[in-house]
Amino acid sequence: MSERNSNQGASTRSASIMMLLATVCVAASFPVSKSLMQYASAELALLLRFVISSVLFYMFILLRGLSAPVIPKKWRTYVFVSFFYAMFFICTFEALKLTSPFNTSVIYTLMPSVSLFLSWLIYKDLNIKHYVIPLIISTLVSVIVVSGGKLSFIEIIDAANLGDVIFLFGTICMACFFNVTKKYTANESPLISTFYILLGNTIWMSLYLFLSSEEVYFNVNIASVFELLFLVLFCTVFTFFSVQYSAKKIDSMKISSFSYLMPVFVVLMNLLFFSIEVDFVIVLSSLISVLSLFYIQWVSGVKSSL
Repeated sequence: MSERNSNQGASTRSASIMMLLATVCVAASFPVSKSLMQYASAELALLLRFVISSVLFYMFILLRGLSAPVIPKKWRTYVFVSFFYAMFFICTFEALKLTSPFNTSVIYTLMPSVSLFLSWLIYKDLNIKHYVIPLIISTLVSVIVVSGGKLSFIEIIDAANLGDVIFLFGTICMACFFNVTKKYTANESPLISTFYILLGNTIWMSLYLFLSSEEVYFNVNIASVFELLFLVLFCTVFTFFSVQYSAKKIDSMKISSFSYLMPVFVVLMNLLFFSIEVDFVIVLSSLISVLSLFYIQWVSGVKSSL
């Protein structure tokens, strides 16, 4: 029994570490994606990102000696599940044309709350009562940051731009993805389910490129290639596998709670590699986000010990 608990504890720790690293990668993806849009159209960048990611994952599966037919028996399921993930990425690139990486990172902290609400609405999950405090706090922080510190409803509506609204929709799609992927891919190997969802994303991105009326371009240089490879290897392949792996090891709310670190990491990324003006609102919202993470991790720990 003690050996089993020890192994379970080790798996939980490894999943938590992977999610922490994945959160850093996702945070980096906002400013890097914004930078990449100087050299490539959003539609083409997204398609290349998922084509390369799918090929790399398929090669990895073959190297592991696993079997993965290009068209699986549950292909309709993977097309459905991948739709929400694809919509998140499409909304991210479209939103970054109109808003800042920091705004998107703060809005993304709404994802755990939206995910939990959907879980309660669809699956009648009663865990929502344990997370009311961070749900309210994350909502208020997002509103304050997006509105530039304004608290009047009229001022908030005026301050929020179309990019913020687009990314809010993308965040809701990501919350939907967390719920449906747990339901429909729970019995699949993380490697196999990751590959098929990435492949599904490639299909949706091809459709996105085909329907787009924007000019398609890609200026090849060292910066654009490096940024694309970074998005592929760390922000797609590693991050997505981490989510699929962790979903089988730790509570879904605990997984999504790592998003509360997003504003902190985005600020650090911008300070190190890009340019951002750090003011009191940014610092305060980042601190509150970290406190929300600690609260959820603590509540999850208490519940699991009961």
